[in-house]
Amino acid sequence: MAMLRGRPARIVAAAVFFVAVAIAMAQVADIGKLVKNSEIGGLDLAAYCKSYGYESNDADRCSQRISLAEACNWQHRAPGHRAVQESGPYSTSCVNPKGQPVGGIRDMNGYCHHRFPMSADVEVALANGTTWACQTTIDKSLACGWQYQKRDLAARQNGFLWTCYQ
Repeated sequence: MAMLRGRPARIVAAAVFFVAVAIAMAQVADIGKLVKNSEIGGLDLAAYCKSYGYESNDADRCSQRISLAEACNWQHRAPGHRAVQESGPYSTSCVNPKGQPVGGIRDMNGYCHHRFPMSADVEVALANGTTWACQTTIDKSLACGWQYQKRDLAARQNGFLWTCYQ
């Protein structure tokens, strides 16, 4: 009998504890602020990408074609190089201003990180099988914050367009 009397008291104490925690959590986090349902406008991905120095974008990435001559200059730490492709994008070699071959581009990712230091996840991609590009993935909610100069916005896709919500 003693065990039965102690159990209801513990159940009541646990229930009171959980109710107190729920009330405290409601005070700390306004649930209405977590749900983003007020549309504030469309998202201009092109303007966002251009603000970081990229020349183009698609729905998911900002991108910039790589000048292989500039990548050669960066790789060999001197100006005036030209890039020569012998048999496609994987066969580029660098030639110095005196016309001497000095090797290829060994660190295309390093070049992209140098070219776009504000893009933490920039990477090299081969666009349409022939053109090297630096690309970064677009965080749509971050782009909404950039465009509307507000924190904590959410981006949602409506058909083919992206819209920002607060």
